[in-house]
Amino acid sequence: NAAQFFHAPAYRLLMDYVEVVAIADPDVTNREMVKKILPNRVREYGSYREMMKSEILDMVDVMLPHHLYVKVIPEISKSCKNILAEKPFAKTLKEAKVILKATSKINFSVVHNYLYGYRYRQAIHTIKSGEIGKPFLVRLENLNTGMNSIDPNNPSSWRTNKNVAGTGTFHDHGYHLVYLARALMGSEVVAVSSLMGSYYEKGTTLDTASVVLRHKNGGMSILLDGRLSNQNTEDVEEILGTKGTLRLTLDTTKLEKFKLD
Repeated sequence: NAAQFFHAPAYRLLMDYVEVVAIADPDVTNREMVKKILPNRVREYGSYREMMKSEILDMVDVMLPHHLYVKVIPEISKSCKNILAEKPFAKTLKEAKVILKATSKINFSVVHNYLYGYRYRQAIHTIKSGEIGKPFLVRLENLNTGMNSIDPNNPSSWRTNKNVAGTGTFHDHGYHLVYLARALMGSEVVAVSSLMGSYYEKGTTLDTASVVLRHKNGGMSILLDGRLSNQNTEDVEEILGTKGTLRLTLDTTKLEKFKLD
């Protein structure tokens, strides 16, 4: 899914600088969809092991369900010195240590994919300009079903399976909200409190996390994240300052100024 929505389109935009020469996926439908997005013809493989044996690659971009990284990345690191991985690269601290040890002598990077988006860059610029005054509250709410595939027959049900996805929605997606809150507030986090829970009824997963961050500048961020099967709510992204409120939408930002009495 990450390949279809983010990585392949990005490589298409970067075609003057990067050449994708091979892709590996056991699902032929996935390979076909990615091939249609990429600007050039690529060699395709049914397994990453087959690809690594047949290709000499400058970099490998790894996009997998979380539980597979601990097995795949150490193997790839033996023959490729540059690895890019989708977040989160492990589902436990123990697995993370195994991967970090295996990649200690190569260039290993984990993707951020929101911070440099247009609306966030625009929001940070507005905040730094002083238009909303001193920010004191960042509110970020993301409650939805999670990422779906371009192929409607390929659901992302693994994301709600704790045995493969790790420790719930905040581990999978909520990390985005943390670094966004830090950037929008412009201040490091000094304290954290949270409530998390998973609720099931008739096969429906309602995995939710409510997190409050206290920042070094005295401000706070309220984060609400969830993977909710078969239902969606409206996302909320807003920054409150002493002179106004900045509300973010999908395409832009809306500044609402006010004067204190």
